[in-house]
Amino acid sequence: ACTNLISIEIPDSVTKIGNSAFSGCTSLASIEIPDSVTEIGDGAFNGCTNLASIEIPNSVTGIGGGAFEGCTNLASIKIPDSVTSIWYRAFADCTSLASIEIPNSITEIEMGSFVNCTSLASIEIPDSVTEIWGETFKECTNLASIELPNGLTKIRRNAFKGCTSLASIVIPDSVMEIGEAAFAACTNLISIEIPNSVTEIAKDAFAGCSSLKNVYFNFKVPNNASLSSLLSIDHDISLHVPIGTGYAYRHFNGLPANVREVIADISNRKNTKSKANSTSENVDNKQKRYLFFDTETSGLPLSFKAPASDTSNWPRLVQLSWIVQDANGNPKCVRPCVSNEEFNSANSYSTLG
Repeated sequence: ACTNLISIEIPDSVTKIGNSAFSGCTSLASIEIPDSVTEIGDGAFNGCTNLASIEIPNSVTGIGGGAFEGCTNLASIKIPDSVTSIWYRAFADCTSLASIEIPNSITEIEMGSFVNCTSLASIEIPDSVTEIWGETFKECTNLASIELPNGLTKIRRNAFKGCTSLASIVIPDSVMEIGEAAFAACTNLISIEIPNSVTEIAKDAFAGCSSLKNVYFNFKVPNNASLSSLLSIDHDISLHVPIGTGYAYRHFNGLPANVREVIADISNRKNTKSKANSTSENVDNKQKRYLFFDTETSGLPLSFKAPASDTSNWPRLVQLSWIVQDANGNPKCVRPCVSNEEFNSANSYSTLG
């Protein structure tokens, strides 16, 4: 390897930087790529640990697998609109990479493209991307926010595994598949919202998410396929479901034991909408509680004009029935809930005497 190479100027006659062309050039600090170059090959700058910045010209259409892998000093990079794909592990282990601009021209971000980019704090993925491949952002421990594109259909296995700074994420309505361990070990993840477009949630999707408290399911009908994904969460959670579906979820045979409460507070909104915009609505729904009660007595009073202190005049209370409901008419139920028979007979508890 060219360990003593500090800088180089590539002539205009070059159209491709070949595979591993500058791999292991640990002293290379800067390089100028001419507009004649259309392709950066696999591993072209792999392990160039002193490379702090690089400008990719608009002529480049593809960035090869592992092209900048292990460039631990690379702090930022701008990908031009001419690039359509980022290949396998292109920027893996770029531990100083704090920001990157991905243009709308990108249609594919391959497996492990940004794995272990521990300084990457946020990223916006353009709508042109339809799949996030496996391990794309795995172990990006500083990634606190990410905006997923509206056209996204699949989040592959381990895609965000170990993103320990990620606190919340809203999955767009276009997503159909969430892969195995996709969000596993995201220890700071507090809430996640799953749209009703999702047809498959693989095992361990949320395993090791030790701070996860609120899971939002937009499914109007409870199903084992989605609910079983919660089994990998090793602590109690609150499950939020669409308004009017609370009873169905609470009495569904497949409801995992770690669901501490079911809250029916999701309105018919697009879940790509910012959570901040709906926070006050949800808080109001959670705070409003209504107590209804009904009594039965041993008979009528001897006289309606007698004072309350005349206990022999007034009948005895023999039954008190009550129910607490939220603003949407759903019983506030914390496991264990009342039985179906009790619910159907006014969901009441009785005290005789």
